[in-house]
Amino acid sequence: MNHQTQLSAMSNKWDNPNWREDMLNYTSDEGEIKLLKEGPKSWTQAMRLSAIHGRYKKIMGYVEPEPKDCQSSFKEWNGKSKSL
Repeated sequence: MNHQTQLSAMSNKWDNPNWREDMLNYTSDEGEIKLLKEGPKSWTQAMRLSAIHGRYKKIMGYVEPEPKDCQSSFKEWNGKSKSL
């Protein structure tokens, strides 16, 4: 299965579980390579890995879906609560 087929088979194209392996092809920084291969050992490394993941998504052109609109006004809520 090639990379593009694998991405289209996933439910969320932007959430690639193999992103760390793929990102190894886009970085030459020894610290990042070590972090991508071994994983984070501290909170600081986890934050750095998160930033690397953000850069990976940007390189690949992934766009995360818009969050659902969960806002409502007090007027709407008050109207619904009176009808109960």
